[in-house]
Order: sequence, then structure tokens, then C-alpha cells
Amino acid sequence: MTATKKLAHKRLTLLQLAEKLGNVSKACRMHKVSRSQFYEYKR
Repeated sequence: MTATKKLAHKRLTLLQLAEKLGNVSKACRMHKVSRSQFYEYKR
């Protein structure tokens, strides 16, 4: 798997976790990502 695909997979996993939990802050803490970075990924 290329670095680009790994990054895309990591971002997708974070977005899916936030959806599943219904809590963006908790998902971000679990993935050690800031909420602002999460919303950048979501765009």
C-alpha cells in the first residue's frame, strides 16, 4: 500500500469512527487528531 493510500485509509477510518460514535471530539482524541484537522479531512 502506498503512503497516499495509507493516509486516505487513516482519514476515512477517522471519519467513519466519528459517524459511528456520534462524537467528533471523542473520535479525534482516539486518533490523536485535532478537531480542526478532522474538519479539514471532512471537506
